[in-house]
Amino acid sequence: PVYAGDPDGDGIANYVDPDDDNDGVPDESDEFPFDPTEWTDTDGDGVGDNGDAFPNDPTETADSDGDGVGDNTDVFPNDPNETTDSDGDGVGDNGDAFPDDPSEWADSDGDGVGDNADALPNDPTETSDSDGDGVGDNADAFPNDPTEAFDTDLDGIGDNSDPLPLRWYEDVPEDYWAFTYIEALARSGITRGCSQTPRLYCPESLLTRAELAVFLVRAMHGSDYVPPPATGEVFEDVSAADFAAAYIEQFHSDGITKGCGNGMFCPTNLVTRAEVAVFLLRSKYGSDYIPPPATGIYNDVSSDHWAAAWIEQLSAEGVTNGCGSGNYCPDSELTRAQAAVFIVRTFGL
Repeated sequence: PVYAGDPDGDGIANYVDPDDDNDGVPDESDEFPFDPTEWTDTDGDGVGDNGDAFPNDPTETADSDGDGVGDNTDVFPNDPNETTDSDGDGVGDNGDAFPDDPSEWADSDGDGVGDNADALPNDPTETSDSDGDGVGDNADAFPNDPTEAFDTDLDGIGDNSDPLPLRWYEDVPEDYWAFTYIEALARSGITRGCSQTPRLYCPESLLTRAELAVFLVRAMHGSDYVPPPATGEVFEDVSAADFAAAYIEQFHSDGITKGCGNGMFCPTNLVTRAEVAVFLLRSKYGSDYIPPPATGIYNDVSSDHWAAAWIEQLSAEGVTNGCGSGNYCPDSELTRAQAAVFIVRTFGL
């Protein structure tokens, strides 16, 4: 205290505690006696509590970006969105897709592979391009050949080298009426055509019951399906060594056919349009399937025709509109082109 005289004239000297900065806190209690804005320093770091963003932390005083982390600790003191950089790559952990990998920080396509290591950083379906042709390995039919990338007709020959890159078969040109269906059937793996060298489908040839058995067993079980070896004991006219014997016996085992009568399958007989309706719907829905009763929608298929219900259901499902002029032509024999249309539509290939 310092002497302050006797301002009230009571004969008693007055003493007061000095407050040099006039902040209301006596100098003896003021840790900053000449700073009117400060008087305490709780953490003893030399910065008053009023100006200290962390008054209880002696290691921190400022938080320039206001993110709650002191500038001394904050790797990004001027960025309120970042505070740490675990891998030291200069990109904050919040913005770093790979915070523990100093070689990566961005993953533009979100595929889990950093942009620096991703050959196609903007394509989430691709990460590598082994042959460097600009087409990712997943989409590249020839990932180790920089001269080829696509095989449109799936014949094992790249489009650049293939004389018929858009066509599977040499005898089915693009303007053929059933081109897209025959191509779809080929790409599904259900058929390899009627010749491999040259590649032919024989679209106008009539379809045999043996050929149909192969088509439909593959449609039901998958193109890679291989039926059990034939026994030659199911049908009297199909020996174990015959063409399509294993498929014919599987066709029977699946309950799709009981043959053509008298223990026979008639493998070389031609398939009629009426027969194919039954075979297709049983293959699609199972051997126990029974279609709704027929109503007689075709001029040449009365409601009491043996296959009328099957034919009408095939039409109801959009597989066929008949053969023209309100007819179905149930007894007409099926060409391989027509068979492609029926099978592709039935199974959505």
